[in-house]
Amino acid sequence: MSAPAPHLLFVVLDWGLGHATRTLPLIEESAKTMRVTVASSGPALSWLRKHSSTFKFGTNAINCFEKPGTEVRYNARGGLLGQFTIASQLPRFVRSARLEQQWIQAFCAQHGITHIVSDNCYGAWTPDLPCAIITHQLNPAVPHVLRPFSRRLIHRMLRPFKEIWIPDQAANESHFTRGGLLTGPMAAPLPSDAPRSKFLGPISRFGATKAGESCEAGDVKFPLVASVSGPAPHREKMETIVRSIFQRDGRPALILAGRPQYAQPSTTAQPTSPEPAQRVDLNVTTLYDATSTELQAAFQQADVLICRSGYSTLMDLVALRTQAILVPTPGQPEQLQLAKMWGNEFNWPTCLQHQLEDLHLEDCSPRTKRQDFESSPIDHYTPNFSRTLLDFSEMHSKNTLE
Repeated sequence: MSAPAPHLLFVVLDWGLGHATRTLPLIEESAKTMRVTVASSGPALSWLRKHSSTFKFGTNAINCFEKPGTEVRYNARGGLLGQFTIASQLPRFVRSARLEQQWIQAFCAQHGITHIVSDNCYGAWTPDLPCAIITHQLNPAVPHVLRPFSRRLIHRMLRPFKEIWIPDQAANESHFTRGGLLTGPMAAPLPSDAPRSKFLGPISRFGATKAGESCEAGDVKFPLVASVSGPAPHREKMETIVRSIFQRDGRPALILAGRPQYAQPSTTAQPTSPEPAQRVDLNVTTLYDATSTELQAAFQQADVLICRSGYSTLMDLVALRTQAILVPTPGQPEQLQLAKMWGNEFNWPTCLQHQLEDLHLEDCSPRTKRQDFESSPIDHYTPNFSRTLLDFSEMHSKNTLE
């Protein structure tokens, strides 16, 4: 009996846009040779619908559906309280995963799904199909006293997945349990999970940029650029603070706010662009729905770049061979841990959100140029997910033929 043609379901977490942006390259690579369906919710689903709708490879198209999910809460103060806030929600995440799993079972039967790839959705599996999960949080940042519990819980939730895909390079190819090159011990699987763990390399929607390459987008170049993200109210707070320090500096500046379809009237008499997703305040332009080309050009051409330290953003920076001042989102221990690690390991500048108002941009030396990454350990953008996807797509066929 011949195996059915592969039909992959990508299930993407809706906690910001990072999970969506990092999964898109895998979705597009799979759609070149297989039928692909995507399930997500909220802004992540909107973003994936917009970007996957432009994908065409032969007759293949990507269909998107809404799925159930749960919203994470962060403590506004961060620190130890932030870690306990995350840890306290673990039981709710477990319940949400159970509901998600019931939805997945029905959806797969209705749409003829043969494989499932989940990005941090722990309920996106079914015992009848090959299932893989994408995650770099195998050892999350929680209070030390709760780490044994969280590790056991994550191990239990990973058990249904045949493969664990880590979007990083192994810090040591012989010892996966030492974690990732870019994520450190956060991506370290338990010894019992190591045999089914695969390091895919960092994944970015921008692909790899060679030394000296840059992207041009429009005639206006902004020496000051900030990428603002995160949950409310910190996203709005960061946007307000950055706009203030950019206006104080006076040079042309750009804020990439990452809120599609959002617009505000300008606070000055200066006319705004007719585009609804843009506002202008003196020397500061704010884009709420920038294209990938605009993002790439802004990141590469800026003299001073300010970004969150979310892992998807860090992978984009690695792919573009560019550096930024990292500002972790308050209440997100993972971002604080990554900012500290990148500051210590790679000598990247970091700044807490409440310190941003005191940042004097004239004292910030121009960021590291792309060619300076030649000697940096983060100059290792070598994603190898194509082979992993192909092997995974054949897994069901082999099982069917047995």
